[in-house]
Amino acid sequence: MNNKSPKQMNVSYTNWRGETSVRRVILGALRFGTTEWHQEPTWLISAFDLDHPAQIWKEFDLSKCDFNREEIGKSARIAELEAERDALQETINQMRAIVEAEDA
Repeated sequence: MNNKSPKQMNVSYTNWRGETSVRRVILGALRFGTTEWHQEPTWLISAFDLDHPAQIWKEFDLSKCDFNREEIGKSARIAELEAERDALQETINQMRAIVEAEDA
């Protein structure tokens, strides 16, 4: 009996629009073929996309996946810092609104 649970991993992926992002996925099967989004035959890897709003199984073009841990770590950290910056900016905006309301 296999007691191993699926392992989450990060992958940098460039989609069909040329947009690159780091995705948290659980890898599935590998196959050679096409999809609606990948119309030229290519190696496709199925993965459960933890970052998709619906958390769905998707197929990623393997040639557009980057599993370089160092770069992914940097990208993930940048995303974390940007989220913290955005949260702080929202707090500042709320505080400004309170001060402006008190001054009015």
